[in-house]
Amino acid sequence: MNIKIHKDYIPVGHPNRPGRKLKSAKIIAIHWTANLTRGADVLNHIKYVGREYKKNNGKNKEINGEGFRYGAGQFYVDSKMIGSPIPEDEVAYHVGSSRYTQTKFNLFGDENPNNYAIGIECCVNVDDDFNGMLNNLISLIYYLMEKYNLTVNDIYRHYDITGKYCPMFAISEEAARNYDLQYLPMEKIKEMVINESERFIDDSEKKSKKIQTRSHDNFLVESKIYNLKLNKYDYPIKKLEEIIGLKQDGVWDNILEKVYLQIQNRPTMDLYNRNSKLFPHVVKFIQYTVGCEEIDGWYGAKTKDKVRQYQIKNYLIIDGAVGPNTWSCILY
Repeated sequence: MNIKIHKDYIPVGHPNRPGRKLKSAKIIAIHWTANLTRGADVLNHIKYVGREYKKNNGKNKEINGEGFRYGAGQFYVDSKMIGSPIPEDEVAYHVGSSRYTQTKFNLFGDENPNNYAIGIECCVNVDDDFNGMLNNLISLIYYLMEKYNLTVNDIYRHYDITGKYCPMFAISEEAARNYDLQYLPMEKIKEMVINESERFIDDSEKKSKKIQTRSHDNFLVESKIYNLKLNKYDYPIKKLEEIIGLKQDGVWDNILEKVYLQIQNRPTMDLYNRNSKLFPHVVKFIQYTVGCEEIDGWYGAKTKDKVRQYQIKNYLIIDGAVGPNTWSCILY
C-alpha cells in the first residue's frame, strides 16, 4: 500500500529530533494536538515542532528563555494531508512521562516507550474537517500496520501508555463533547481500520482482486499463517480459505488480510452476542479450532459446548466463551 506523505524533516540535533533509530516499531500511539485554533493544521504544527531554540549553559531553551517544551510525533494528520517532521524509523518524544500506566510496563517493562512507538498527532483545528482528518488517520494506521506487521491490537491512545487525557476525542463521550468533537472510542477506530481496509488497496490491485506480494510480503504472510497455527499444511492459505468458506486459490488477498486482522483483534465471542454476528469468519475459525462438526459462522449452543470441551482440555476457565485467555491458547 502506498500513501502520500509530506516529508518536512527537522534537522537532526534539534531538541525534538535526537536522531536515534527506533529499537523496533511495536505500537502506534494516537494523540491530538489539543489546538482548536484556526489554521492549526499539519504544516503549522510541523513548523512549530521545528521552531527556533537557543542554548543556555548547555541546556535547550525556548527563544524567550524558558525551558524548551519537548514533544513531537513522527506524523501529523489533518483533512488535507499527512505530514512527517521526523522519519518514522526514528525516535520521537511523544509517549515519555514521569508516570506510566500498567499497560506501558506490560508492553515495555522499564524501557522508554518512545524507543518502540510511532506517534500520530491528530489536528483538530476548528476550520478543518474532522471526518476528513479521520480518513487520513485510518489510512496512515493501515499503512503502518502493513509495513511493520502490526495488528489492531498494537494501536493505543497516548492515554493508555501514560494516563494523559489524549486524544480527548477518544477518552469519553463527555470529554469529546466538551471540545465539540466526535467521540471515537478505540474500539470504533479499530473497527474502522478492519472494516474499511479495502479502500486502501491500489487501483491496480483492485483490478486484479488480489495483492501482488513481494518476497518481504511472502515472509509476512508465512508469519501470519504461523500465528494462526496453519503452517502444518502443504497449502496453508488454501486451508484458511476452506475454513472460512472462500474459493481456494491459495492467494493471500485483501479478504484474507481482513479476516486475519479480525482474528488478531480477538473479539470476545459468546452465545448469540454481538461479536458473533459481526464476525462470522472469526466464528468459523474458532469452530474449526475447537473441532466443531459444522462450521457455519454461528456461535450457537453446539459451538459453545465445543468451546467448553476445548477449555477443559487446555485447563482454561470453563465458561463456553472465547475471551482473552481462550484466544491466547487458540493463537499461541
